[in-house]
Amino acid sequence: AHRQSIISDLAKLHKSDKVTAMISGFEYLGGKGNDAASNELIKVLVTSAPADLAKARAALLSLAAKATHDPARKAGWAGVIIADGKADAVWSDAKADNERQALVDAIPYVPDPALRAQFQGKLAEVAADAKGRTLKAVLAALPMMGPQNAKANFPILAKYLIAGKERKTAAASIMALPRDSWDKAKAGAVAESVLAYAKTLDAGSRTRQDFLELNQLGMEMASLADNTALRKELR
Repeated sequence: AHRQSIISDLAKLHKSDKVTAMISGFEYLGGKGNDAASNELIKVLVTSAPADLAKARAALLSLAAKATHDPARKAGWAGVIIADGKADAVWSDAKADNERQALVDAIPYVPDPALRAQFQGKLAEVAADAKGRTLKAVLAALPMMGPQNAKANFPILAKYLIAGKERKTAAASIMALPRDSWDKAKAGAVAESVLAYAKTLDAGSRTRQDFLELNQLGMEMASLADNTALRKELR
């Protein structure tokens, strides 16, 4: 309520609507390098009525394409997704690799799970050969595609974890999937890859929180594979 009140006051001050005021806010905060405040502002933007966002679609698309800071770009894309209410048009708007990556980063901010799930096929296609930040964004977004797509997304995530590509993100996303979507046939290979990675780390690195979470996944996968010996090695 406090955030909404601030936005309303800004809109009155600049004699504009709330969405336009927020777009100006992203531009201002980006100039100051205040990403934390921008991330909070995204949470307000995505609660806007789709009709209000649709009126500002061109300005949101410009923000998505031209902003110099990640939160502003994500805000622009999230706003366009909600304005459109469907995936196809906005996906076509994101032509460059950096635009596609920012668009995928924006998907988790979309409150409507049915709207997020429209990106399932597109993410699965991109995941086939994605690299770098785009791959990380895709892997992070896959759990947001809903439980109906979890079984299809498990092997995508497992493939990259086993390959050691964006391992931390892939592991976190697997843990976010419903357990009944985990494939027992692939569980052993996932657990073995975690163990192999653990053996490359020194004792200090194995106490880091990110590794502890990865190791927990390995143990759960070993249990799913009914491999008691492997689970013991992972302890």
